[in-house]
Amino acid sequence: MIFNHQVAPGPSAAILAGWNDAAWGRPHRELGALQARWYERGYAGGLVYRHKQQSIMSERAVVSSTLPRVVPGA
Repeated sequence: MIFNHQVAPGPSAAILAGWNDAAWGRPHRELGALQARWYERGYAGGLVYRHKQQSIMSERAVVSSTLPRVVPGA
């Protein structure tokens, strides 16, 4: 896996980098003061997304474990 620690200039790139890092469970990057605030916004959004995905997966696991087993050909 290639992980480039540099972020392209501009707010959009910093937000996207932060979102991706949080959503994929990567650690924070060290950025300059100007990009850091945008990066943190993206990181917060990525954490929300990651939390929702984990909640959905745990709900699916609970629901599927309570369903009765079906025997093929029965």
